[in-house]
Amino acid sequence: MKAIAILALIFTTLFGFDYKEAKQILDNNDTKEILQTLKSENGFNFLGLAIKENRLDVLKLAIDNRFDFSQTDESGGGTLLDFSAFFLNKEAVKLLVPIIDPNHISKRGLNSLRFVLRGLSQEYRWLYNSKEELKKAFKDDKFTQKEIDDTLKLYDYLRKSALEIVEILKQNGARFELSGTYPNEVTFFISARDGRINNKFKYNLIEKILDNKGKLLFYIGVNEFTKAKELLNAHPEILKEPFFLDYKRHFFYILQQDKKYCDIVEFMIQKALDEDFHILEYYVTNKKSKNFYDEEKEECFKKLYNRYQYKHKYNYKPFDIFKFIKERDHKNIEKFTSEPGWNFAVSTYELPTGYVPVYSPAIITDYTTPFLQAVLHYDVDKKTVDIMLKNGGYLSGWNELHYAILKGLPLHLEKYKRWERVLKLNQGDFIANITPLYLAVLKNDFDLIKELIVNGADPNITLNNDYNILNFAIRYNSDDKIINYFIDIQGYITPIQLEQLANHKKFEVLRYIKENNINGQYSSLKKVYERVVKKLDYHLTHFPPYQRDDYNKEVVQPFKKLFKDLVDYNVMLIEAIDKNDTKNALLAIKNGAKLNQELKKPLYCYMKKKNLNNLIDDFKSYGYKFDDINCEKK
Repeated sequence: MKAIAILALIFTTLFGFDYKEAKQILDNNDTKEILQTLKSENGFNFLGLAIKENRLDVLKLAIDNRFDFSQTDESGGGTLLDFSAFFLNKEAVKLLVPIIDPNHISKRGLNSLRFVLRGLSQEYRWLYNSKEELKKAFKDDKFTQKEIDDTLKLYDYLRKSALEIVEILKQNGARFELSGTYPNEVTFFISARDGRINNKFKYNLIEKILDNKGKLLFYIGVNEFTKAKELLNAHPEILKEPFFLDYKRHFFYILQQDKKYCDIVEFMIQKALDEDFHILEYYVTNKKSKNFYDEEKEECFKKLYNRYQYKHKYNYKPFDIFKFIKERDHKNIEKFTSEPGWNFAVSTYELPTGYVPVYSPAIITDYTTPFLQAVLHYDVDKKTVDIMLKNGGYLSGWNELHYAILKGLPLHLEKYKRWERVLKLNQGDFIANITPLYLAVLKNDFDLIKELIVNGADPNITLNNDYNILNFAIRYNSDDKIINYFIDIQGYITPIQLEQLANHKKFEVLRYIKENNINGQYSSLKKVYERVVKKLDYHLTHFPPYQRDDYNKEVVQPFKKLFKDLVDYNVMLIEAIDKNDTKNALLAIKNGAKLNQELKKPLYCYMKKKNLNNLIDDFKSYGYKFDDINCEKK
């Protein structure tokens, strides 16, 4: 069937057009443009509207004729599968889940499973009420008995559909996505503890969505300690997951809330005796935690601390590992990491003076672990990383691709489905958000970097302190071709990055930036250069005398010499237009001169006034549009 006829049928069945009228409209318009621009008053395109109105015939027709299902809602970024989940349209979910990634993350951080919950909290909130509550409300609103019976049938059907949709999505790979400082499972723990999960249907739905580690927190939150213990007895491996090992501090926050949690936390400690619960020491000895200290809580903490406090057979203190990393003391690193519980999370501000390594981890994140610290020093000490990997080093949130890259193993990306591959390649840890691409940069492997990006790795993902991949590559002194590659991807250079390049003596990269006139994000390259020169001169005046001459000779003077004849092409463009110099105006545009909105109107009006129509045409050939500018004075 031809696309025009298909669209005419859709117009007829979905929007109420006369078939001949619809076909006549479509014959005179571009089909793709109609698809992209046709929206209902709610902002849905025709496929979204078909889902909402349960027009499965239209949906099947579009699938059979290979319509584009990659589109997302402009405002929220949800997919058509997300819409189906939101409106609890089980049959539409069945049709779409084979062709749309169920783990696509919307602009609001939701995947298809979360859209089920969102639909229930917005569109179908009444499903959380009991039948008795609904019957009373219907009678108060003077519903007829038939209306009440029909609505209650819909109530049963939609509740059943919600549970079945969750099962369908999970069978097709949907996961409860992690985001933010704490995983969403912790959000559900807090909701449960605060009594916001207050009926059986909501309880069953959330229980079905969560994985085992989420269920453990959930059961604790609703005081289902028997279920929590049964889950731990059946799945003791839960407590070995990085999620729990890195979030031990959160469990003791739980314990602070009420003494009733003491028993379950003790049970969890018993199930993970080989883990380092030295964080107990922090609460027992740190009297600053005023909200914690009442007699009942203190008694519980001390009991647990005295029974399970961390004892190292080599008599090391917990923070000694950071000293060994700094000193590259591989013998003691081997001993320390041979004991369980060595990979604990700590604020970098809590590390004792002298234990912070030369490259402070604070440049990456405010928190660190021994393994993360070793990874951040991979460029100067690969052996420590190898020792820690052998002895169970991990970071919460990493997947098998992270470890394969560090170990130099084949990635076998072809074995993953496209959506699964993209998800794994863009997954970072919970502390620093290091993705596989950042590890490829650490290894200085250009071929691997290109392979990851071709397969879906996003170079725009930043670390948790807003360092991006280019900052990271410069910071770790990557090969020039790697840095140039990321400069081309970014499309501009920042003052911080230019300063970093100067301090790392990356003069070939600086030459590449100059020759290609890589401008700043909001200003010309010359403006960026001028800012950096001021900063370098400031550094020079604050250097100790014995370092000042070397820094001036090796960094500051070569940098100034390289950029001394730098042209500000934005200024050149303005001057060329003022002199009616078409040649230099075009030269400025070719070298990256930008007409911002403030300059665009006066320059265009100046060219119109001087009848410089050839120059206007040249500007248009470079993508500038002047149609919206009115030069007439009001």
